[in-house]
Amino acid sequence: MSNIDSPYLLVDLAYRAIKDDILTKQLVPGKKIVVHDLSQRYQISETPIKQALNRLITEGLVESIPRRGVTIKKLTLKGLRDMMQARRMIELFAVPQILQKAKEEPQFVDILNENTCQLEESLKTASASDYYAKQNQLDTQFHVLLVGTLENEKISEIYSHLGTHLVVFYLYGVKQMERFLESLEEHKEILRAVRNLDRKELEEALLHHLDMTEADSQKNLTQVLKNCSVFDPDKISCTGKYPPALSVSSRS
Repeated sequence: MSNIDSPYLLVDLAYRAIKDDILTKQLVPGKKIVVHDLSQRYQISETPIKQALNRLITEGLVESIPRRGVTIKKLTLKGLRDMMQARRMIELFAVPQILQKAKEEPQFVDILNENTCQLEESLKTASASDYYAKQNQLDTQFHVLLVGTLENEKISEIYSHLGTHLVVFYLYGVKQMERFLESLEEHKEILRAVRNLDRKELEEALLHHLDMTEADSQKNLTQVLKNCSVFDPDKISCTGKYPPALSVSSRS
């Protein structure tokens, strides 16, 4: 058996393919999954597809509903609240380790600073077609660096799944450059607290950032759900469209 035919590799390939389709809105919330169709789409047999779906069910991106089969999980306000509550618990729990690492390894602060500089630069230069993706990538990386100081594989795995869920919520929200600029300033506040090795300042900066992220995501999701009370995967209007990019320099 060649490597490409390995059952484990095929499951991984199917898993990544389905997840990519979710994150690029090829598979939208509420859409029923037909295993045969996915098998044809990815040119992978049905067994690895089913195993990949089981993994995604565990992660909460896909759900199995009695008498309805397997569907892409719908977006709900409760799901958003639950996810953000979990993020608060993990990120605040990491605060002592974040400060310890910053104290013992100054290069850690340099890495956070570089990420923040890249984020700021991306908001100035990225085109309308990619600045959302770039911002999400750098934002996720920043928080993963913070949580990574725990050096706990299980927590990192859980947190990684939370990050994926946040991206899905973000995909269907109405995103504005103003919020990206606010988020950048919040990252700078977090970075400043890490530099100062100030626990209270860091906890307050993290909570403020997460509270603002939740409020913005909740507002956006409420608008999406209002426009499409039942998330019909066959309606283009329910998949959301990105607004045109706004120039950073145009902000008054």
